[in-house]
Amino acid sequence: MKTKLFILFLLAGSCSLWAQDRTPAIDAAVAEQTAHFELRPDQVEEMYVIEERRARNLAEIEVLRESDYRMYLAKKQAIRTHIQGNIRQILDKEQRMTLDQDIRQYREATSNLIREMRQQGKSKEEIELMLLERG
Repeated sequence: MKTKLFILFLLAGSCSLWAQDRTPAIDAAVAEQTAHFELRPDQVEEMYVIEERRARNLAEIEVLRESDYRMYLAKKQAIRTHIQGNIRQILDKEQRMTLDQDIRQYREATSNLIREMRQQGKSKEEIELMLLERG
């Protein structure tokens, strides 16, 4: 019996510590995603895990911002793509339609930006850098 109470106490303590890792930025991101996709409570908890992972990954690559900016931007883009896939996995069919529409709008905006930059005479490298910075 004492062992069970001890384990219960440890679990409760670890849950409270885990919840304290949530920053206002993560709370805001999850609130925005919750409203945008109309998430269920179980999906909200999974979204917290995803957003915490995003924040941790971005913090890990922050050292590259000064030393290798292109690498930083490439890794930031990879994180964005990976997180988008994680979000897709927790959504149901109707919610995925909203995500697909968001992706379609992002791609159209990217295409328009590329077209505008080409008309301005920008080089391929400048366009690539702009796209990486855009994220």
